[in-house]
Amino acid sequence: MICKGFPNLNIELFQDEMVAVVSKGHPWVDKKYAVAEDFATEHLLVHSLPLETVTIHQFVLAPAGVSPKKITPLPLTEASIEMVKADMGVMVMAKWALPPYLKINPLKAVKIGKYGLKRKHYVAFLADRSYPEYFWRFIDFMQTAINLQWSICSL
Repeated sequence: MICKGFPNLNIELFQDEMVAVVSKGHPWVDKKYAVAEDFATEHLLVHSLPLETVTIHQFVLAPAGVSPKKITPLPLTEASIEMVKADMGVMVMAKWALPPYLKINPLKAVKIGKYGLKRKHYVAFLADRSYPEYFWRFIDFMQTAINLQWSICSL
């Protein structure tokens, strides 16, 4: 299949939700959801910098003009989980990636914003190039099987 007329195209693959992760003793543990202002007094653990690429900063904190008390980049999820467990900060991660950590740790996932913090994932490709059938099958798999799996999974 070749798509003519556009040099580059993208196709939406799936959508996921980001949640705040806090210890069971954290003040947010009973909140229905956290808002930007809640992060102002928190030590936020992020996976990497620059901050402009961090979902919580890009879509929640920056638009609200809120800066956390402290931000620490920590590229190891397990290390961030241990810090959250020890009440040394909060982190934000994809809801689908969290269940294994919830099973063995005293943690709580907290929705971000009344409607949740959703992000979309895309595949980009060149329109003036042919792609093998497995490329299109992979896209179909990501759009159907992955979405179905994540919609069934709940925390």
